[in-house]
Amino acid sequence: SCEVRRRVLGVVRTLTALDRLLDVLPVLADDMRVETRFSVAHGSEFCADLDDHLHRIGARIADWGDATPGSFDFAISPSGNGPLHELAIPLMTLPHGAGHHKLRATDEGFATEVSGLSRTQLTHRGEVVPTVVGLSHENQLDVLRRHCPEALPRAEVIGDPCYARLRASLPVREHYRDALGTEHRTLVLVASTWGGESLFGREGDLAAELVAELPAA
Repeated sequence: SCEVRRRVLGVVRTLTALDRLLDVLPVLADDMRVETRFSVAHGSEFCADLDDHLHRIGARIADWGDATPGSFDFAISPSGNGPLHELAIPLMTLPHGAGHHKLRATDEGFATEVSGLSRTQLTHRGEVVPTVVGLSHENQLDVLRRHCPEALPRAEVIGDPCYARLRASLPVREHYRDALGTEHRTLVLVASTWGGESLFGREGDLAAELVAELPAA
């Protein structure tokens, strides 16, 4: 057996955050020298069933209090929220979804800061928390410069794993279509985020209406 030389901690707060991590962590799967575990940064109202889901996918879970330098070498979080400052190990933050493109949510509504690149999320008591702030595109450097310039030296443009997966899937497009049974028909995909102002929040019957408009099989 290969000796484990590095231990990586995947930090999750929601199922969406877990999806983002599962886009990234497979690059480590074939390296038997790297061991990956997951820990839940509690505090999100969207963390329901997260522990159960981690168990269902066979994830090895570490208690938050056990995430110490003696146990882990590196942590990855697809969110700047939560008590990340409590982790005394090198930390990289990633975009929560397809890039940094929405305002930071607050109890009163939304702030004027871009979520994931705001000083509120990236600092604690005046100190920048992440060792690396992962960006999906160079234009986000300007956004970070406006909202949290002290974090700019730690920023790295690493690309967008969502986009990378789409690009990597292009050669097998027809296999996906065969699995979906589309044959030569047009495939319509509807995507929405969460919340009352989202597409599904404002147009909850949209999917059913689209299906009703389809020609008879």
